[in-house]
Amino acid sequence: ALRRLLDFYLASAQSAHRLAYDGSTLAEQLSVTGPGHTFASADEAVAWLTIEAESLFATVAQTTAHTTARATAHTAAQAAHTTVQMTAQALLAAADLLLAMEPLLESGSHAREFERRARETLAAAQRFGAPSSELRCRYVLGRVLFGSNRLVEARKEFEASLGLAVRGRHAGVDEHRLRRR
Repeated sequence: ALRRLLDFYLASAQSAHRLAYDGSTLAEQLSVTGPGHTFASADEAVAWLTIEAESLFATVAQTTAHTTARATAHTAAQAAHTTVQMTAQALLAAADLLLAMEPLLESGSHAREFERRARETLAAAQRFGAPSSELRCRYVLGRVLFGSNRLVEARKEFEASLGLAVRGRHAGVDEHRLRRR
């Protein structure tokens, strides 16, 4: 049930992002797997994000906690591939939801919540070796820190995010191919 909610919120936030940032290609990069809410205007989309903010952040937090608990509950022998893959996919969707919520980030009114959720999801992504999720979380965290005038910290996160993107490109990482495996 949590994964279906996450997928719905991600698809809805993707739709909101498209309207709020006409011409942005970020929405096309998100790991959306199903339908979501559609909006008639950018104002309606941003209003929905604002109204749903608490639930969106809670979904990111629950997904991160749930995937962490599920993955650590398995022994090395059980683990494996399926659990790791499901964990990576859920973490990517949670990180993508934070990215898609960018209109809220720009308002500055949810900076603490963005920072908290980005750090939690980042820690999980690092623990499970999910560089795509780590990249997204570091970018969001960099945006939060920049908006809070914590420029040295922001630069560190942006540089780490860029490093992950460059290493991924040189390693032949193709997000869409990985998600479809």
